[in-house]
Order: sequence, then structure tokens, then C-alpha cells
Amino acid sequence: VVIQRHPASREMPQALLAAARLRHRLQQNERAAELLQRLVKEFPKFPEMDSVLYDWGWVLADQAKSPESSAAFERLRKDYPKSRYWLDATFRLAQRAFAEKQFARARELAQAALAREPDPTLRENLLFLAAQIAAGEERWQEAHAGFELLVKQYPSGSLRLVAEYGAAESLFRLGDYDAARTRFQQLARDSQGRDKTIPAVARLRQAQALCSQKKWDEAYQIASLLAADYPGFEEQYEVDYVLGRCLANRAEFDKAREAYRRVIVSPGGAKTKTAANAQLMIAETYFHQKNFETALREYLKVEILYAFPAEQAASLLQAGKCHEQLREWKQAAAVYARLVDRYADTAFAKEAATRLQAA
Repeated sequence: VVIQRHPASREMPQALLAAARLRHRLQQNERAAELLQRLVKEFPKFPEMDSVLYDWGWVLADQAKSPESSAAFERLRKDYPKSRYWLDATFRLAQRAFAEKQFARARELAQAALAREPDPTLRENLLFLAAQIAAGEERWQEAHAGFELLVKQYPSGSLRLVAEYGAAESLFRLGDYDAARTRFQQLARDSQGRDKTIPAVARLRQAQALCSQKKWDEAYQIASLLAADYPGFEEQYEVDYVLGRCLANRAEFDKAREAYRRVIVSPGGAKTKTAANAQLMIAETYFHQKNFETALREYLKVEILYAFPAEQAASLLQAGKCHEQLREWKQAAAVYARLVDRYADTAFAKEAATRLQAA
């Protein structure tokens, strides 16, 4: 009634804000956004403008309007540095920058928020975000230190389990496979019954670490039980890739190819780099069996079906070697030339150039 009948009254901005908040609570976000936008436009000197911008940011977020929401939070952050909403708005902006892989921006915002000495709950979330950002930038030593700090300072915190996972993952990425296996083994036990995904991923990482150490039998023992223990696991295609590698190293090539093909046809893994590697490994099994014609066809599929330069270059190099084995020197030269031309920045270009001259 105030908004409709008394738009010139001094109570008008408060009425707009109160009505907007009620609309938001009723999940009438479009109407809430209209009221807040009007308040911002018509009453730019409203004393509670920081609160208006904060509410507007959340209303826009609930409408899935991330750019507009970020703009509201950013205006709050720049224009009202002493606002009680500044810390949370800065944290939300850092989260969004991280989600959009704007890591430098996310790191800057997270550090700025941490420097303000936030309350313990927000500080816990900011420390976790800072460690995530380091992991996103593949600064694994820094990520490990960040996750470890979180575990140490918040041993009973809500993020303890995922921080433990982050610390273990960082060790895995750093190539410290023994330490990573120990950490993932403990994590699998601690997370059982508390999380649906972490126990399965922890077991997968143990198997992958064992593969990296060429402990094929131990890796197979863990990986072979995952499908039964965790039906519906979203990363089962990664498990199948591990199984394929283990079976190939036992020279059980038919079974290895079955495992690799499960990766390629899986809904979650079909277009991933893991699928490209699985196709490459299928070709490798035929190459080891000296079935060069079949190996050649399988290698060429990698370049045709996937868009990962390193794997495409590796497949072309091996395809050229198949042509060599078949005494098809002209075709070998053509394949090597294509590799050198299209994938010059890969690690395989130098060998391809040498083999091109020899062919």
C-alpha cells in the first residue's frame, strides 16, 4: 500500500526493501529483483544500500543470473568496504571466480577476505577455497599445505573429510604414491557410511597409485572389487581403465581390450581423455601381439575420434611404426609428416621428424 499510494513518502525505500525481502522469502524472485532494482535506481543514497546490494545479489543468484549477481556483489565490495556484508560478498565472488576457472582473480579475492580475519566458519570455508584454487592451478605443494592446515585447525569441522581427500589427492599428483596410498586407505575407512562418493574414489586412487608403481597384481585386486562394492559409481570408467592396464601387463590382451572398450562406451567416460587413452591402449595390445594391420586401424581411431593433442600425436607416431613394420614407407612418411605438421608442440614431434627422414 505504501509503494502504491505513497511513492513520495520518506518510508518508500524501506517499503521497497521490506516488500522485496518478503517476495524473496516467498520465492517470488523476479518480483523481488524488480523491487530491489527500483530501490537502487530511485534511492541511490539510501543509508542501507549495502544491504540492498547484498539482497539483490542473492535474489539474482536464485534466478540463476550469475553475471548480474556478481555485479551486485562486486559493487558492494568496491563501494562499501566497511559493510558487514563485505566479507561474505567477497567470498561469494571468489567462489564464482574459481568455478569459472579465473584462478588468479579467485586467489586475490580469497586472500583479501582472509586478511580481514573472518569468523571461524567463514575462515574455514576460505581456507578450503584457497587450497582448491591452488589445486586448480596445479600448484600441488601449496594445495597440500593448504588442505593440511585446514585439517589441523578444524579437526571437527564440516570440511574435514573433503580436506583429507584434497591432501591425499595432492600427494597423488605430486607423485608421492606411497604416502598417497596410505592417506587414501585411511580416508576410505573414515568416510565409510559418511559419504557416498569419497570411499569409492579413495579406493580408485589407491589402485591408480599402485599402477603408477607398476604393482599390477595389487592394483587389480583393489580395482576388481569396486564395481560390486560401489554399484553406479560415476567413475567406473576410470576403474575399467585400471583393470585394462593390469590385464594388459599380464598379457591377457583379450580381457584387457574388453575393459578398455567398457571405458569407451561408458556414458561418463566416452568423450574423456581416459577414453582416448583406452583406445590408444587397445591399439597397443595389438601392436604387442604383432598384429600391425589391426593395430594401425585402432591407432588411427584416436586421432579421428578424440580431440586431445598428446594422445592424437602418440597414436600417429605408433601408426607410423605400424606402417614401418608393414614395409609401407610412403604411408609411414605421410603419417609422420602429419604429426609434425599438426602436433608440433607435443613431445612426440621430435621422434616423428627423425622417423620421417628415415622413412
